[in-house]
Amino acid sequence: MNIFKDKNGVVIIGQYLNVPILFWVFFRALSWLPEFNRYSNSLIYISTFFLVMWAVLEIVTGVNTFRRLLGLAVLLVLIV
Repeated sequence: MNIFKDKNGVVIIGQYLNVPILFWVFFRALSWLPEFNRYSNSLIYISTFFLVMWAVLEIVTGVNTFRRLLGLAVLLVLIV
């Protein structure tokens, strides 16, 4: 069993970023800017929410086994 194959047997290594990942990057980057230092904790919580959303979406609707396992690994790291 190849973990990089989708349900049609096509090998998928990369794909476009999901919307939750884009929001995670955006809010995480905002939390690093000195202008938003006052809101840093809130921005980190918001960015973490989007990362959890991405992980759950990958577990449920991941295109292949690798993406589902990646979502599970990220979710476990966030829980621990």
